[in-house]
Amino acid sequence: MSADVSIVIPTRDRLALLEQTLETVLDQGSVVVVDDASSDGTAERLRDLPVTVVRNDGPAWGPARGRNAGIAAAQTELVAFVDSDDLLLPGAIRKLAATLEARPGAPFAYGCALSAASTEHGWVPDALIAPLRGRADELFTRNPVPSSGALVRRDALRRVGGFDEHLDHTEDHDLWLRLARLGPPAHCPELVAVHRRHGGNRRDPSMAIADDVAITGHADAVPALRPARPERLGALLCEYAIEATRAGRPADLARAVATLWSPESERGRILLAAGRHWRLRRAAAAAGRRVFAEQTPLRAWLEAVDQSPAHRP
Repeated sequence: MSADVSIVIPTRDRLALLEQTLETVLDQGSVVVVDDASSDGTAERLRDLPVTVVRNDGPAWGPARGRNAGIAAAQTELVAFVDSDDLLLPGAIRKLAATLEARPGAPFAYGCALSAASTEHGWVPDALIAPLRGRADELFTRNPVPSSGALVRRDALRRVGGFDEHLDHTEDHDLWLRLARLGPPAHCPELVAVHRRHGGNRRDPSMAIADDVAITGHADAVPALRPARPERLGALLCEYAIEATRAGRPADLARAVATLWSPESERGRILLAAGRHWRLRRAAAAAGRRVFAEQTPLRAWLEAVDQSPAHRP
């Protein structure tokens, strides 16, 4: 498989997490690490590993430009993207490649991921990242594609121009939507990755709203998505309400309401959609807990990753 797939990992000052990520991907493909001006010893550590390194000495590129640099360095026709704090489950690339092979017209394949946090008491599940509604517009209304759980045809990446470097927070969602215009993606219903929740996750609600609005703009380019616009706005409003409440930042919610709760004629539909998204969010959390409880090998594997001598704090 290593000769057939390139795994692109952009990173910046996440050496300890990156080492755990690499431990889960090195036997699954040809690895390209884009070191985006790290100053924590990442460059020195990478010299000892069997990976291709693209080094940016600064200023920082950001994840979208970093991933595009990784695509340029890749030597294969299939490319996967893995965040430098996530984990790829054993056999993940093989499963995604088989799914893509079975659907020759699909621009990319994607699986499911468990969102979870590693704590002093062990791993704690957060939610399942997967399609949950069975709707054709779900890729637009909410992003069911794990950022570290997709395999893309390089030709399709060329056709859509890669990642949009103007986006800082939703560059992956934007890419999936543009790729989907080439043809429906192929879904692998199996768990392929673990999205790690931690204090260093880069989403900042006060900055992400501009990106979220840009994603909503896909409805302007694809008429079939326009009826789903209130559904997406409601999902976003729900997410911002949760984030603002947890962070104690009411200004973020006020900004979101001012931006998302319009036009006035759609406000009722947006509020109803926010309620539906809240219930869907609870369903995703319950599914994540169920998957974690039922899969003993997954729990053992996560514990082994954390206990690896090379990665102990």
